[in-house]
Amino acid sequence: MTEKKLVIRTEHFLKYELNTFIDCAGRKREEVKPANLKNYVFLPSNYPESLIIYDRVTYCIAKAISEVENLPQKPYQSILIYYYLDKLYVYEVQKKIGYSNSRFRVFKRRAIDEFTHYFNFYVEKEGLSSIIELVN
Repeated sequence: MTEKKLVIRTEHFLKYELNTFIDCAGRKREEVKPANLKNYVFLPSNYPESLIIYDRVTYCIAKAISEVENLPQKPYQSILIYYYLDKLYVYEVQKKIGYSNSRFRVFKRRAIDEFTHYFNFYVEKEGLSSIIELVN
């Protein structure tokens, strides 16, 4: 995993790769939610390097989600949590956030944009930018 940089479209990453990273780190989706971030403990340094990398990328995912706006007018964090972590259907997420399909699509796009920005920021901060990058 450290030989070649992984460049992935954010929407693809969230929909198809997110669970792989969380699972390979030995985590559960619940641990990536902002409410549980304060309890996040990194794997010990004597673990295999690949597992440590997965764990640190998973931490970057959690940090990015926690940074995304979550206001009634900008429910971006809620969309990421409900749709990608809780695996709710679009109509269920729309009902929870209280917006129509057209507004949901706009909000989802903005949520993905913000997540991409914060994820790449934390990847850089954790020294993993030579390993993974998300793009829109």
